[in-house]
Amino acid sequence: MNSQTFRQRVVNFWEWFPAVAEELAPLLKSGTDISDAVAKFSEDVDEKLGGLSWVFGPGESDDRLSFTVTGEGQREKQLMSHYWLQFAVDLPGWDFYCSRQPSPREQLESLEIQVGETSVNTNDLQIACEVDEENKVVNISAWHEVFANIPEDGQYQILFLLLDEAVGEFGTQMQIGGIEVVPAANSIPLIELPEFLRQVWEKNDWQLLTPLEQYTTYRSPEPSDEFERADTIAGHTCVPNIMGEFLGNKGLLEENPLAGRGTELVYVKLDRAVLPEENELDARDKVEEALEAALAGLGYSVGAATGVAFSYLDLIIFDGEASLAAIQKAMSELQLDGHYEIKSFAD
Repeated sequence: MNSQTFRQRVVNFWEWFPAVAEELAPLLKSGTDISDAVAKFSEDVDEKLGGLSWVFGPGESDDRLSFTVTGEGQREKQLMSHYWLQFAVDLPGWDFYCSRQPSPREQLESLEIQVGETSVNTNDLQIACEVDEENKVVNISAWHEVFANIPEDGQYQILFLLLDEAVGEFGTQMQIGGIEVVPAANSIPLIELPEFLRQVWEKNDWQLLTPLEQYTTYRSPEPSDEFERADTIAGHTCVPNIMGEFLGNKGLLEENPLAGRGTELVYVKLDRAVLPEENELDARDKVEEALEAALAGLGYSVGAATGVAFSYLDLIIFDGEASLAAIQKAMSELQLDGHYEIKSFAD
């Protein structure tokens, strides 16, 4: 088992990848069967990147290749892939991405997805769109004739694969709201969806955020002292699934999604009594900013909350003890020694 922190793994990856890329590039461009070479590459990447998913693909021009590390729609893993990209080296002939990119229209027109024995051509997938101005998303109804003959989970598996191809991983998450698999009137082919979304965002002057830039707010109707963080009154987070499970399951995660990946979700539990009552939120924000600055290259802030007795500052850290030391140093410089604890979401 790899005991290195994720930061150490990322550094090792970028030291290792250029030589491997030089060997793989001509094979990838040749179109020949390279399954054996890719199988060995896959083992090495899994070891170095904590099991994150990845894919080779075309680059930004015909003579370039791309390598994408993806969190597959899971925010905590997307934070890891985003962190990985920050260390990318300049490698001639290669482009690097931290999320699946949309396919060019010409490629999308002829794309066919095969799932088991079911094959779906993008030309025949129809999408009906409904703009939800309140939530700044587009709700869709999707249908393909083969959906009538396959189970619901298979329908959605195919649909999400095709949506990622059309609008990219982040586009599927951030631009698409409700999804139904039903025939609908006034539908358009999938290949027209990217342009439809572009026009909607332009017309409404909406800002297109990545999942790592969008925060979800939450409130607790009945704060208590029943379990860790049960006194939470309100907060914001960019990992809402984890926060929802943590608070809904009385301060426990059923399974740590970052176990074995060299990455950890932690929070600073800060005594509210040390924050000035007249501008408490501003003071907490300054602590959060100090932690963000201290964790440059070592972690990110992922949210904050106010409780009855404590304030909470949520962080994802990538370098183990070095990250924790940076947090402690920042808190000491703020003269907050003795007034805080660092806790793990996985405890």
